[in-house]
Amino acid sequence: MHARLTAKELKEKLEKYIPLMEKLHKRSTDIGRELGFIFCVKDQNIFPSTVVEGESREISEFVGCEPFDATEIGSFHTHPSPLGVPLPAAQDLCYFMERGHQFLCVSGNLPYYIGCWEILDTPERKEFEKKCEVFSQCKDLQDCWRKELEMEEEMRKNWNKILRTIIEKPIKD
Repeated sequence: MHARLTAKELKEKLEKYIPLMEKLHKRSTDIGRELGFIFCVKDQNIFPSTVVEGESREISEFVGCEPFDATEIGSFHTHPSPLGVPLPAAQDLCYFMERGHQFLCVSGNLPYYIGCWEILDTPERKEFEKKCEVFSQCKDLQDCWRKELEMEEEMRKNWNKILRTIIEKPIKD
């Protein structure tokens, strides 16, 4: 296990990966599929794992940090549709909290930027995390969408008690 990095340390370490995230977002938009990777940490150094390609609205499987003998610390993924918002969805947040991540980064087209957020260690975050089990109880796709909307509302209500902005950057053309 690694020591939790401060928001300032995370920002400093993530800045050098902005060009990679921009490049992946542009490629993702061109092909209409989500792209993403897990950030690993080893000896206080952060680096990306293997880039994976998903579907138009999800990545079903990320490559972790085991091949690098490192620990997962965060993630990046794209929202490539023209209406793709560069904010984490509730299901994104639940998935990466379950993996023990300290932060997540998302790119989108509406607006055209990359955002990274620290996942806070607060009572509100813990309460939200308990509710994440609803996603494993979906009866069908329609039921999952309904649960997603309910969780989105819950997440937005407590946004600043669950997440703290580390980076917000327009994507360079």
